[in-house]
Amino acid sequence: MDDVWQFLVACWASGTLLRSACALFIIPIAAWIAIRILAVPLLARLSEDASWQAPLAAASAAIPGLLLLVLASSAFISGVDAACRQTVTGQVLFALIVLATTFALSRAMVLSVQRWREAEVLVRTSSPAAGRLKQIATRSGVVARTIESDQPFCALTRIWHPLIIVSHTAVRRLDDAELEAALHHERGHLRRGDQVIAAGLTFLVDLLPLPAMDLIGMYRRSRELAADHHALHTVSAQDLAGALLSFVRPARPLSGTAALDGESTVAARLKVLLRDPSPPRISIAQRTLLATTLVMILGVGLAPAAATLIHPIPCQMKASPRG
Repeated sequence: MDDVWQFLVACWASGTLLRSACALFIIPIAAWIAIRILAVPLLARLSEDASWQAPLAAASAAIPGLLLLVLASSAFISGVDAACRQTVTGQVLFALIVLATTFALSRAMVLSVQRWREAEVLVRTSSPAAGRLKQIATRSGVVARTIESDQPFCALTRIWHPLIIVSHTAVRRLDDAELEAALHHERGHLRRGDQVIAAGLTFLVDLLPLPAMDLIGMYRRSRELAADHHALHTVSAQDLAGALLSFVRPARPLSGTAALDGESTVAARLKVLLRDPSPPRISIAQRTLLATTLVMILGVGLAPAAATLIHPIPCQMKASPRG
């Protein structure tokens, strides 16, 4: 442990470029470890406070990737004209920073484009809503389209110009009240901007190959509960539960959508809808503690980038003599 601390101190006391390189490769991982130790236990206590657990879980999963972007930008800005680049070591460090950042961004962008294409394929193979689905969608204030599928589903798709895709099987299986409840659930996702948050979250998580599926799963579960809560302002709990039960056993998960299914959240959602009429327990103290913890982790992580830009340290590596 002493060796690790001495290494960190040496990196901080080094020239700007070396300090930036050390921060880029160390701080996002350190932030991820801090989140696992400090934030995840606090998030688990917010299981009945979905409206806060969802964004805070998303923030917890996204912070390491966000730090990587900020630290890489800082390292690039400070290293472009750095005296350290007059040395072979400095050139190697700067090349490592550029390569690592380029690889992370390329990987995240490729995965994002892949998800966008999957969503667009789904939209292109769909048809404008007709009949009772069109009437219910108009009454619910959403845009809906239908698609031929043996899988019953109702899903919000697209980041820009979002719309709801409903399978013909779901239209046939649900009565009018259940279909309206399903559309209002997806309208809840739309009103909360869940499709935008999910896209940004997955991009930032894809930047680093660090385990974050539990946090993403927590976000998705809370997001579904929050969308249910939105729908219950307009529809009955029984109709929404009936729609949910129609989607309990999908044939396969649907890519590029935020669908009204997912067996990992079905039990929790049915408990809220059918067996637990009491209001959720909300703790302002837990909200504040968790939000403060995440802000502190992010602030500590951003400190090296700020210090590098505000107070650059002269390079301590000696340039090679020129003949």
